[in-house]
Amino acid sequence: MAPLARKAVVQERETHMRKTSMKTFFPHPVALAAGMALATGAAWAQSWTAPGNHSYTVPANVTSVKVDLAGGGGGGGGYDNNKAGAGGAGGALSATVKVNPGDVLSVAVGGGGQGATSNFGPRPSGGVRQPNVPAPWGGAGGTGGSSGGKGGEPGNDGQGFSGGGGGGGGSSKVSFDAGSWAGRSFALQAGGGGGGSGDSVTGAATDGGAGLVGTAALTSVAQCASGHGAGRAGETIQGSQGQPGRAGLPIAKEDGGGGGGGGGGYPAGSGGLYGYDGDGTGYPGAFPATAGGGGGSCFYAATAGQVQVVAAALTGGAGGPAETKWPPATGFARTRGGDGQVKITPLTGKIEVQLNAIANWPPAQTATLQFQATCGAQTYAGSFTYSGAAGTAVIDGVPLGSNCTLAQTLPAPPAGFAWGTPVLPNAPIAVLPDAVPVMAVSNSLTPSGSGSGSGVTAVPTLGEWALLLMGLGLAGVAAPALRRKG
Repeated sequence: MAPLARKAVVQERETHMRKTSMKTFFPHPVALAAGMALATGAAWAQSWTAPGNHSYTVPANVTSVKVDLAGGGGGGGGYDNNKAGAGGAGGALSATVKVNPGDVLSVAVGGGGQGATSNFGPRPSGGVRQPNVPAPWGGAGGTGGSSGGKGGEPGNDGQGFSGGGGGGGGSSKVSFDAGSWAGRSFALQAGGGGGGSGDSVTGAATDGGAGLVGTAALTSVAQCASGHGAGRAGETIQGSQGQPGRAGLPIAKEDGGGGGGGGGGYPAGSGGLYGYDGDGTGYPGAFPATAGGGGGSCFYAATAGQVQVVAAALTGGAGGPAETKWPPATGFARTRGGDGQVKITPLTGKIEVQLNAIANWPPAQTATLQFQATCGAQTYAGSFTYSGAAGTAVIDGVPLGSNCTLAQTLPAPPAGFAWGTPVLPNAPIAVLPDAVPVMAVSNSLTPSGSGSGSGVTAVPTLGEWALLLMGLGLAGVAAPALRRKG
C-alpha cells in the first residue's frame, strides 16, 4: 500500500475508534435471520367452562398472562298469564396481568342462574290450590366468584298463582392473594346477569339486567377482591292481607310474581321487586314484578400497573328464556342461564444471560453491560452492572413462542484496557413457558499496550476500503511515470 493511502486509512480508523465509546456485537447473520416467532402464547392457553372453583399455576417462564372472563347468565322468570321476563346475559372482562412463575391463581367460573316456574295447579272448589310443581318456585342463584341472588317466590296464599323470579347468574373470578390482599395481589370479576321477573296476570314482566362489560375506564376497587359481590335476592310478596301495595291500594291477597335475583359481581346486582295481581274485576291495585339487575365487572390491583384492562374478548353466558306456559304435571325444566367461562393465556417470559468473571478487571470499578434479544421484528433489552464477579442479566417481556438471538453493547473499557471480542451464542434460542432459556456470554479485557493497543480488532469499514482502493489506484498511475523518469 502506498504510504499516503496507508496513512489515510489509519487516521480514519483512529478517528472512528475515538468517536465510538460503546460497541454493539451481533451474532452470525445466519442466526439473526432465524430469529422469528415459533408460535404464540395461545398455544398454551387454558380454559374452564364448568361452574365451580379451579386453579392455575403460572409456568416456570411466564411473567405476564391475559385473563378473559365471562359471567353466567340470569335465569328466566315463571309464567302466570303472560310472557315472563327472560334472564339477562352475563358480563365480560379481559385484562393483562403481571405474574411470577409459581403463582397459584384462584379461578371461579360463574354458573347460570336457575330458571323459575309457576305455582299453578288445580284448586278444588272452595279448597286450597295444589301446585303442580313443589316449592321453591323462584330460581336459585348461580354459583361463582360471587353468587347470583335467588329469585323471589310467587305469592302463595292457596288461592291465586303467579310465576317466580329467575335466579341471578354468578360472576366469574380470577384472583391471587399474596397475603392480606397486598403486594402483588389482584382480582378480576365478570358480573352475572340478572334474573327475569316472575309473570303477573296483568303482564309487563321485565327481562333481567345484563352483567357489565368491563372497559379500560374501570378503576381498581378493593371490594372486587373482598367477597362483597353476591347478588341480591328477589322479593317475595310478604305480610298479611291489607298491607299497603306499591300502587297505593291495600293488598287483598298474597298473589303476585316474584322479583328476579341480582347478578353476582361488584357492584352486586340489585334484587327485583315482587308484583301483585290485584283483586276483583279489572285487577285493582295490581303492579308487575321487576327483574334483577346485572352484576358489575371489576378489578383490583394492590400494585399500580399490575393489571391493565383491555377490550373484552368473551361473551357472557346467555340469559335463560322465560317460561311461557303453565308447567305440566311432571314439572317445568327450569332452563338455566348460560354458564360463564374463564381463559388464561401466557403472554411473555424472560431470557437469562449468564456472564463470566472478566479477567484483569480493575478493583472497585463498575460498568453496565447491555444485552439485546432480537425476536423477529422486535428487540428487548436487559442489563447487568458488573463489578468483578460473574452474574446474570434478565431480559423480560419477551413474547412466548419467540425465537431470539442475542447481541451485546459494551461500554467504554476501563483505563488502560481494551475489550476483546465477546463470545456470544450463534444459534437462536426459543422462549417457551416451561423453562427459562439461558444464554452464556464471555467477555475479556486486554491491556492496551498489547497488540494494536485497542484490544479490539477493527474491521475495515466501507469508507476505509474506498480509501484503500483509491490509494492503490493512485499508486498504479504513478508507477509508470516513475519508470519513464528512470
